[in-house]
Amino acid sequence: MEHERSLVFDLETGLGSEHLSLSFDLLGEERPVQVRLSSSNEVSSWIVDTSGERTSPDSARYRVGPLTMGEGIPFSPGVYEITIINEDGIIQREQIELLTSMMEKIPEEIPHYDEESGTLTAIPVPSQLNRYDETGRFLSTLSLDEDSYTMREEDFSLAIITDNITYLVQR
Repeated sequence: MEHERSLVFDLETGLGSEHLSLSFDLLGEERPVQVRLSSSNEVSSWIVDTSGERTSPDSARYRVGPLTMGEGIPFSPGVYEITIINEDGIIQREQIELLTSMMEKIPEEIPHYDEESGTLTAIPVPSQLNRYDETGRFLSTLSLDEDSYTMREEDFSLAIITDNITYLVQR
């Protein structure tokens, strides 16, 4: 069982949300399973249906997430129980421990977007910039080695990705 945590920060609203993604391999499976994730304080839980992608003749890779508590609400530290269920019943139980909140890792200086000029400044370097048009269609990915970027005419929204933090901006 692998897990990854990231932080998504909306530059327009100034709010961030912590995301948790899970991935695991199952032998002899490719059919849909249900994944239940429960916090140790039993206050929060998720139930997700997912299907595996065959990775070899006898196993499949499953992915769940991103899961979130919502804007501005971090995952509580503690042990989270994961139960994987197929139509025959429980096939696997796992645990992951989340020590601290990603929300505590928001840098003091975050990118700034000037709406009038369409310029982003104070971008962490190096970063990856994903560009999208007004329909949400992906345009391209740029590697940024400078701490500023001026939106192009076709840019409607951008995602700046660096060190497990994604900053979002939209015209």
